[in-house]
Amino acid sequence: MSMPFKGLSFGLGFAATLLICLISRPALSETTPPDFKVAFIGDLGVGSKSKKVLKLIRDEKAQLILHQGDFDYRNNPAAWETMVDSILGSDFPYIASAGNHDAQDWFPANGFRDRLNQRAARVAGMSCTGDHGVKVCVYKGMMFVTSGVGSIGRSNLTYLQGVLQQSDPFVWKVCSWHKQQKSYQVGGKSTAVPWDFYRACREHGAIVAQGHEHNYSRTYTMSNFEQHQVHHRSNNLLVGAGLSLAFTQGLGGESLRGQDLCLRKGECPYWASIYTSTQNAEPSVLFCSFHVDGQENKARCYLKNIKNAIIDDFTITSENGPFAPSAKKIAKKLERPTTLSFPTEMSTMDDLWITKEDLKECE
Repeated sequence: MSMPFKGLSFGLGFAATLLICLISRPALSETTPPDFKVAFIGDLGVGSKSKKVLKLIRDEKAQLILHQGDFDYRNNPAAWETMVDSILGSDFPYIASAGNHDAQDWFPANGFRDRLNQRAARVAGMSCTGDHGVKVCVYKGMMFVTSGVGSIGRSNLTYLQGVLQQSDPFVWKVCSWHKQQKSYQVGGKSTAVPWDFYRACREHGAIVAQGHEHNYSRTYTMSNFEQHQVHHRSNNLLVGAGLSLAFTQGLGGESLRGQDLCLRKGECPYWASIYTSTQNAEPSVLFCSFHVDGQENKARCYLKNIKNAIIDDFTITSENGPFAPSAKKIAKKLERPTTLSFPTEMSTMDDLWITKEDLKECE
């Protein structure tokens, strides 16, 4: 098996060696600071409502954006970045997954990938490895795994599983991708993400963040995504081994869509909150503050629209890492890894390109 590289080809072993770019040790050893606020968005656009969404993020004093794909809808990465910089600044922390509307402008020079990589390099303490859009970033003690499943890349599942196998010491981890299973959105989208992705994230206690459908829906704590099994119906959610939640957050401002599924009461009991144009939705941001009330393993989240109305609010308690029941029983705190590397199977991604700049970062 070989990997393309500027017209040359290298064997599997060499390609795997190239891919073992390690997350920096300081980033891995950091814990999440109190009240660390993340803004979750998707399907942004570059119009007037999109700018209001970014201004809301600024006004709410968020410290990171996690963007679940679809940036500008205009095939103009420069316009998207200019808009973001004008409102949030050029060094505002920004992690993203690729959406279907981004694929054309993802890999070319000065495309979305390049701009996101350059932005990440400007953020002190953010350490990433991989190819932006199919990547793992560690920032403020949290692990963010972005996947291009359904939009870009191959071997996305192997990569996701390989990273999550190294994630046990982390209290907070998020799986981010653009598309989803049909039943984990309430609009008109069809299935584009296999169940194995949901299963891998749930088994490791990672939150599942999605975009694509231009509305909002959020589950209760789930013990099985494929079977739609709810662990408990409460807005005090849990994440941990075998437990997760999923949300679709596509209210970034490009356009809004209505509710097509789960219209009858009790039809889809796994949904805790739904907000679409059927409910007169406005562009919105999901904010989650991690390490709240003096508890590293507690988060408080709320969906707020550009008219400053709170639409959904809930808490999450993490049973990951040192807060896992097994860790409590043996009174042993899990040590964070000193290194984090790619699974070697990443070398089968024919459309993941290694550049000379990538190699320099591994030196």
